[in-house]
Amino acid sequence: MQDTPEHIRQKQFEIIAQKSNAEKLKMTMEMIELSLQMAYDLIKRQNPHFSHREIIAHRFEMLYKDCFNEEELQRIKKFLLSVE
Repeated sequence: MQDTPEHIRQKQFEIIAQKSNAEKLKMTMEMIELSLQMAYDLIKRQNPHFSHREIIAHRFEMLYKDCFNEEELQRIKKFLLSVE
């Protein structure tokens, strides 16, 4: 998305630059957690019959399909489905 005006973007960077490394790390972890939860919720809405493990496996596939070949991806998904 590129809908934020440049002067606003600069102000955002200034605010973030003033934060400590610990605060920046905390913000980053919160954003990662939020994005994973949003992906989980989307999959659950689209596939209400999926179990928790099926959602986790599908989310992994969505996020990392370009990082692994098909064989590796299926092996990882199989493992994620088998974890209790």
